[in-house]
Amino acid sequence: MRKIQREVIQIKKEKEKFYRMFRFMDDWMNKKIRGISVEDYLLKKNFNNIAIYGMSYIGQTLINELDGSKICIKYGIDRDEEVYWDSFPIKKPAQVSDDVDAIIVTTMIDFGEIKQMIQSKAKCPVISLEEIVDSM
Repeated sequence: MRKIQREVIQIKKEKEKFYRMFRFMDDWMNKKIRGISVEDYLLKKNFNNIAIYGMSYIGQTLINELDGSKICIKYGIDRDEEVYWDSFPIKKPAQVSDDVDAIIVTTMIDFGEIKQMIQSKAKCPVISLEEIVDSM
């Protein structure tokens, strides 16, 4: 019985995570349709060279949005050993450096822990994409 309870709890957590991702993506795309862009936000903050933490769905969407923009993605950051991207290197969290203006975190959970971990290695601002989109 306990195994089933753990599975139910896990399924509920996944459901909440994906619902939150859906709501976030919906908000982001509606703003984009209205001409409000992440690029404009980053340029206003003088974040011309960035790193992106989290190379999954949302991270890939951010990369696609910034493709051809004035924002330079210097590197990606991900815990997964299998992640690869053609345009820039992928670093492990322990390899984060200060050679960017900001690090944008695209994961929808554990932002506080991720921010704390990254700021112990880099002194640049660490911002969640969720926070960026909310303030656009």
